[in-house]
Amino acid sequence: MTTRAQKVEAFDHVVETVLEFAKGTAVRYALEDSGYNDIDDLITMDKDEVMALKYFERDSKGAVTAIDKVVPMKARKKLLHLLWWRDFLVSQMTSKLLQIDEWKALTKDAYDVFRTNQAPNIARASAITSSGGGNAVGITKSQVSEFQKGHKRDVSVYMSFAGDWKHWFRVKRNWTSNFAADGVIDIVQPGYMIPVDGTEAKSLFDAKNRYVYNVFNACVKGGQAMVILRKHEVLMDGREVHLGMVNFYERKANLSLIRLQCMADIAELKLTKNYPGGSLKFFQNFQNTYLDLENATGKEIDDDKKIGSLNASLEDERYASVQTTIETVALQSGSQINYADYLQSMITHAENLRTTGRRNANRAETRRNGSGRGRGRNGGGNSNDPDAWKTDLTAFIPYRIYKDMSEAEIAKRKEAKQQKMTGFILHSVCATEKLSVAEVILMWDDVIATGFSS
Repeated sequence: MTTRAQKVEAFDHVVETVLEFAKGTAVRYALEDSGYNDIDDLITMDKDEVMALKYFERDSKGAVTAIDKVVPMKARKKLLHLLWWRDFLVSQMTSKLLQIDEWKALTKDAYDVFRTNQAPNIARASAITSSGGGNAVGITKSQVSEFQKGHKRDVSVYMSFAGDWKHWFRVKRNWTSNFAADGVIDIVQPGYMIPVDGTEAKSLFDAKNRYVYNVFNACVKGGQAMVILRKHEVLMDGREVHLGMVNFYERKANLSLIRLQCMADIAELKLTKNYPGGSLKFFQNFQNTYLDLENATGKEIDDDKKIGSLNASLEDERYASVQTTIETVALQSGSQINYADYLQSMITHAENLRTTGRRNANRAETRRNGSGRGRGRNGGGNSNDPDAWKTDLTAFIPYRIYKDMSEAEIAKRKEAKQQKMTGFILHSVCATEKLSVAEVILMWDDVIATGFSS
């Protein structure tokens, strides 16, 4: 049971810490003069109360005078936005009941984020409703008809969901993308304001809402998601089904399980030469797993941690040279290694390896057909000295010699060429001091791709 002292404590926290209304300010006088001093007084406020707030002026000794004044608009708007935050949070909750702990847990930063990201949308929706009965944006019957008959929608493109929390974020990404394509993404947003009954805007909302419900009816196959769907089957309320699933699958307990699962998956991800689906599939899985982890934690993971995890997962030795080059370039240029650039360099290298593999396979097929001509696979191009390869590990080798070389000798020469290219790039960086790490990485990959695949 909540005590009177706890209500007062929550009130003081919100007013002083979150809203930053110090004692002795106009809004504090107004609240005091209205007899508002605990959280229940804030919880039950409405827009009219906020906009009508007045206070009695104090004299130099702090005594109340008979002169009443209106609270400055800026202060009233801050208080009004607090009520919007209250309604916004409640709209995402199944219980529709905001506990005192939620008020005490609210921070100034969280409130500021809400004012920046959500309050403008709510303000626009409020203006539309008050000025035009929810239809001031000009929603017409033809627009409702266009939604129903225009764009061809297909529920089969939506991913099925059996209710397993492990797959929630992956399924949610698919649904969100398709909702956007089908023109219904607006109604599943938490801050969306449902239009007034009897307007064309409400008719459009109803059409979209039924479609979203039909999507869920086709896609949801079990688990708590099915229970949530059943709760809204009478009214076919797709919006409430979506908010209910978000509320359940993104609650603290589930997010903790998702975080643990993501960390376990990251630890098990290992890129080997035989990774199922190839290197590009590995990098896709790595990125998606980290995105799920960031969604579950609600914050972006530091670049250093992601780079460290990526390095630990690379067991294919073909990527060791990329790691070494990037680290050396960063050291030489005094630049910080950026995760996005680092990852892109790995992906680019994976694409080059795939291209090289296909090209080598085609050449091998050509030679088997007896139509091989020109240079061997060792690269290096034509040389003025046909015997240069005897003393220079990076020089061109005639095919008649190359085809009989041992694998160890071929590997040694490839490594020498790679080191030569790396040295060339590092020299360029040191000489120009104008290339970023990302630019050097891309140059290095281009040189490696052309130098070893010719």
